[in-house]
Amino acid sequence: MVTPADWQEVRLGEVLDYEQPTKYLVSSRDYVEGGMVPVLTAGKSFLLGYTDDLVGIYSDLPTIIFDDFTTATQWVDFDFKVKSSACKMLKPKRGACDLRYVYERLRALNYRTSDHKRHWISVFHTMEMRMPPLMEQEAIAETLSDADAAIESLDALIAKKRDVKQAAMQQLLTGRTRLPGFTANWKEVRLGDHASMRSGGTPLTSVASFYDGTIPWASISDMSASGKYLGVTDRHITEDGLASSPAVVFPERVLMYAMYASIGECCISVCPMATSQAILGITCASDLHLEFLFYTMQSKRAEIARSGQQGTQANLNAQMVRETAFSMPPLMEQEAIAEALSVMDDELEALTGQILKLRMVKEGMMQDLLTGKVRLV
Repeated sequence: MVTPADWQEVRLGEVLDYEQPTKYLVSSRDYVEGGMVPVLTAGKSFLLGYTDDLVGIYSDLPTIIFDDFTTATQWVDFDFKVKSSACKMLKPKRGACDLRYVYERLRALNYRTSDHKRHWISVFHTMEMRMPPLMEQEAIAETLSDADAAIESLDALIAKKRDVKQAAMQQLLTGRTRLPGFTANWKEVRLGDHASMRSGGTPLTSVASFYDGTIPWASISDMSASGKYLGVTDRHITEDGLASSPAVVFPERVLMYAMYASIGECCISVCPMATSQAILGITCASDLHLEFLFYTMQSKRAEIARSGQQGTQANLNAQMVRETAFSMPPLMEQEAIAEALSVMDDELEALTGQILKLRMVKEGMMQDLLTGKVRLV
């Protein structure tokens, strides 16, 4: 695409200055909970922790942190220290550019590093790009910043809703908080007394005729990608594959429970499917509500994972899952608790869909604005 005629070709080194991080390196990587100064990296983790080391705090804001080895970037508008000597702080030369605009351009580059070298001087300092007049840079930066603010606000709301749901699970699934109208006593029970279970199996992968059939065959990776309900699997097996292996077809409305790798991962089948031996299919008795069990097993995931057999990789077996103890209210209260938590899940799912759309909109805006396809001034 041809960029507008009034955009000028410049080298990044002509519009940006950089500063080495030597003065701003944290003196100790033993971070302090509740410390006064954040310690940053340009990578995805961004905030590494806090320190009370008050010598050499970077405060010439805003700035771009640039990782000289990975070329990762972060926008920073608060005082900080850094962990790595690979970080450079980038600032605009007087009147040469809008820093936020350049930050968006850097993020859109998708530059791939191929070797371990210092990239700012060797590559980016002389990198050429066409840039609009300063007023247009500022307008583009403001528009994209507004989009980022909307995304960050929604991200914060989702995090808050997840915390509320987690707290609700801790209260409702233990009986510490009761829903209106329920007063009956709860029982301490063993899962194996209120559900039946068996594991799946894997047809020989060396026999092509056992695969690409019509029977969905679930793996732990399918579960990890599914959310609460599992209805789509990457692989399918044939009737021959089913008959020639320990695999079994579970009906819909069975709790799929991971015993290896992602121990304690669980979801509910929404169609008949077979599974690998790493997955336990749990069928509830008439006095145990499936969604209530789903949330109960979710809440116990960390506890159960700690009890796994230790080896090269921790794992569970069916007997260990049968011995899982939990508090069980009468069936009607189980249903009410499951419904209350499901409403929270539905809200989180809707918000997650909104943020995905917002991110797609932001990507489209970047494509249009940063190439000059759409002009703001």
